[in-house]
Amino acid sequence: MSRWSSAAAASVTLQRGFTLPLGLVLGLVLSAGSAGGATVEQRHIHIEIQGDGSLLETTRLRVRLDTDADVARWTTYRTYLDDNRELEGLEAAILRADGRREAGVAGRDMVEASGSAFHASRRFHLLTFADLGVGDRIVVEQAIRHRPYYPASRVLLHGGEEVVDLKVTVSGADPTTWRHAVSGEVPGLEVEGGPGGVTVSATGLPPRTAPPLAPGGFDARPALRFGWGGDGSWDHVGAWLLGEATGAPKGPSTGGTVADLAAELTSDLGTPRERLETLTRFVQQDIRYLAVEVGEGGYRPSPPPEVLERRWGDCKDKTMLLVDLLAAVGIEARPAYVRSGRGRRLDPAFPSHDAFDHVVVAVPVAQLGAGEGGLDVGGAVADGWLFVDPTQGRGGAGWLHPNVQDQLALVAGAAGSILIRTPSRPHQERRSLVVDLNLDPGGVLAAGDARGTARLELTGELADRLLAELGEAEPSSARESARSLLAGLLPAATLGAVDWFDRSEDRPAGGAPAVEIEADVVIPGLMTGGSSSIRLPAMHGTPDPEILRGRGDPAVLPTRRVDARWRLRLPPDSCPPVARGAEVDNAVGAFRQSLAEEDGVWVVLRTTELRTRWVDRGDLPKLEALALAEHRTQRRRLRLRCSAPE
Repeated sequence: MSRWSSAAAASVTLQRGFTLPLGLVLGLVLSAGSAGGATVEQRHIHIEIQGDGSLLETTRLRVRLDTDADVARWTTYRTYLDDNRELEGLEAAILRADGRREAGVAGRDMVEASGSAFHASRRFHLLTFADLGVGDRIVVEQAIRHRPYYPASRVLLHGGEEVVDLKVTVSGADPTTWRHAVSGEVPGLEVEGGPGGVTVSATGLPPRTAPPLAPGGFDARPALRFGWGGDGSWDHVGAWLLGEATGAPKGPSTGGTVADLAAELTSDLGTPRERLETLTRFVQQDIRYLAVEVGEGGYRPSPPPEVLERRWGDCKDKTMLLVDLLAAVGIEARPAYVRSGRGRRLDPAFPSHDAFDHVVVAVPVAQLGAGEGGLDVGGAVADGWLFVDPTQGRGGAGWLHPNVQDQLALVAGAAGSILIRTPSRPHQERRSLVVDLNLDPGGVLAAGDARGTARLELTGELADRLLAELGEAEPSSARESARSLLAGLLPAATLGAVDWFDRSEDRPAGGAPAVEIEADVVIPGLMTGGSSSIRLPAMHGTPDPEILRGRGDPAVLPTRRVDARWRLRLPPDSCPPVARGAEVDNAVGAFRQSLAEEDGVWVVLRTTELRTRWVDRGDLPKLEALALAEHRTQRRRLRLRCSAPE
């Protein structure tokens, strides 16, 4: 799925293909390394919106290097450039610890920006300082001219480092179209708005360290967002994106038209759902994912006939090809723009084109022969739309990668665009462990040991990732990887021969990828305390409650379901087990434990479900309650009692 790389690496190509120029995020690249460390004594940025819609960004930066790590990070200062982002001036100096000022520049260079897509114009200007040392300060003054495709941008306000003096000013906009907003919470920020501009300032911002489970990338950091054109609505954004998507010519390819192929692939299929599945699988499996983007190609897809002929494209290309294929067989579909990634989300209060890094296909379920409610079409359905990702290699139209689940998507259409939250489908993101054990002290087993079988079934993202790894590995290496995964869940067990199976084809058409791992197991000392209790290994679906206690920051989790079923055949003279039932069910998720006897076999079932990936401050107590219930219950031994406790 899609993600921004670190500011330090400065790659802005988003995996799975919706690419946004880094110039849209002004003031992002502050150092040669990751945020944090050093002391930013002064960071002043002034952005002037010109009459032609371009931006002139001037920056003054002074940084004190407090450690050897700071020296290593700041020896090279990177400035991102492309065809629409030009360096108009860059001066730098070193203020030595003893007060001397030196030019201090050892060299300048230009290198191509790295990333998963080829982009002819992306590059970095590298300025290298000479002989930096702890206690030195670097001073940088630069001017950059930026010509954005869309009239909106943003500035990162606090990347994690200590900032003594911050001032960001934007000016020159038409007051009738000007808008701005500050995202994130930073105590001490002062925001002063005026006609056609805004100033954000602060003094003494302390270092910020993201806690575990924190949102990632830009979403974890405060930013000034601003726009200076259009009506500031999602309709305007959708119309612009759709214009980019449909602006390329759509002439026929030399290998036949898109409509010809659609008819050929679906000629013997009777239902719209079957046609959707067949065409989706074709685009997913026969059109290779590859991003080659030049200039406006970060937003504008290649013509579908061209994508069909060359047999490769990025997410925009694959989406618009699938839209055209579906239209050829009478199924309306639209591009749906999303901000993908588990730790990232879109702010619905500030419409902007740079809210998105990925595009998928939205299909009205009413066209798929769905029954009442439209929920029997299979797949990720919300508000009457089925969301399909043509960049996935597996899953067809019935599985949506969790990075695109529970995200706001802008479904763009000529008559208007609508924001829809894609569904969360934890039942498809599943880890299911079944362990069938015989606790018989006789024979070759010592008292308290258990022998049996273990079977782990993975569905969804984990299965997709594992199948890709296993499919590329040698058979012996693949089995060893499968063994390691199972051994991690049963750390005390001795595993026999391990086998793994791709169960994806056993699922209904368009179902989530599935893989199964199984082995014979021996677990020593499972029954302890003179045969008075059983300690079952835990398989947690929630985070450690300790990192949730007193937490104020949002937490980001994988939406998933975790099941563990323990089938225990006890010795004939054993007392029956007694286990406390447990159940927590709230908006964040659910945990349940039950104990039952089935034909002389005692079955302990534990189920955890996480229903939402982004837990805001108000729901943190619910997440903590869920995690406490799961962790406490799984720490308790299963007691064996011959009579009820007094």
